[in-house]
Amino acid sequence: MAFAIAQCTQSNLLAQKADLEMEMTFLTQELMQLSMQSQAIVEQQSREGQYYMSQHMDEEGSVDISAIEYVNSDAFNKKFDALLAEIQAKEQKLQTRKQLIETKQQAISAQEESWQKLGDKNIQNGFKYGS
Repeated sequence: MAFAIAQCTQSNLLAQKADLEMEMTFLTQELMQLSMQSQAIVEQQSREGQYYMSQHMDEEGSVDISAIEYVNSDAFNKKFDALLAEIQAKEQKLQTRKQLIETKQQAISAQEESWQKLGDKNIQNGFKYGS
């Protein structure tokens, strides 16, 4: 009976471990997508700034200083900063979930090791019994 309990427990631990690994894979993919979204926002901000400055040049073909100041202002960057802040908030939540999963994985690994040691000890005791 004890052997069956040990086997059942180990099977449950393996299933939990597999579930956590799958969740970690999905979480990592979400983090990568958010990173790509952040990069796309920064690139869009750069393109829009360059376009705005290209539309505001003086007679000599130099960018007007007021255009440079506007592109560097809070007014121009406000919408991009808001989008990036939203993504950063999502990333922080996912990082917290990732840490929780890692903690659970460590706990399961510790349980697996203890069950393995218990099983090894029971096997050794079983062979000593007949000696």
